[in-house]
Amino acid sequence: MKVSVIIPVFNEEKYLTACLTSLTKQFLLPDEVIICDNNSTDRSVIIAKSFQEKLPIIFLHQPTKGIIPTVEKAWRSATGDIIIRTDADAVYPKNWLKNIVNHFESDPKLAACGGNWRSSDGNLFWKITTILGLILADIYFPIFKGYLLLLGPNLAIRRSTMVFIDGFKSSDPHITDDQMISLKLTQNHLKYRKFSDCYNYHSTRRFHGNPKAIFATFLSAINPKYYQFKNS
Repeated sequence: MKVSVIIPVFNEEKYLTACLTSLTKQFLLPDEVIICDNNSTDRSVIIAKSFQEKLPIIFLHQPTKGIIPTVEKAWRSATGDIIIRTDADAVYPKNWLKNIVNHFESDPKLAACGGNWRSSDGNLFWKITTILGLILADIYFPIFKGYLLLLGPNLAIRRSTMVFIDGFKSSDPHITDDQMISLKLTQNHLKYRKFSDCYNYHSTRRFHGNPKAIFATFLSAINPKYYQFKNS
């Protein structure tokens, strides 16, 4: 089972080294890592290229600003049976990829899966807040939205499923990419789950000392148009 990891990148020089290093340490290495740069003006591309001897990296450039066009271009170029969408400021336990693939191999009907994430750079408050917030999201979304939310930094899906649901294309200009995929999976009655052994770590940098960002993120659960990071 071939695995493609897709990573949208926009000015991530402070985080990309840790992200890619953790991929090199996986018990099961990815077959390809697609880095889609969204007009970075820092050293992100240079850092990614420094990993070419350690990882099977493919570089793409998306001039259109935004997460959705960037991940859409990335997955369309992927050749893996399993496509894993993650972020450049995420880091992964050594068994992350192996556990994800094991779930797909053990259940042919599983269309997609993922896991929650934990704060990689926050203090104790942020580590606890992240855990509690994602537990609440796992309750809120099924009850009030009608679907379980797979998270953008930790979302794995079969390529055949992506073709079937037409990837990240949507008529809703406000919906976030992870909410879009979760909604499409539910609308098409496809099986997907979150697993406790598929967690990873993700930066909470946007929230540190920024109450407005925290409030906007909570509002985005009610209406995605409030999600201020979807186009950055």
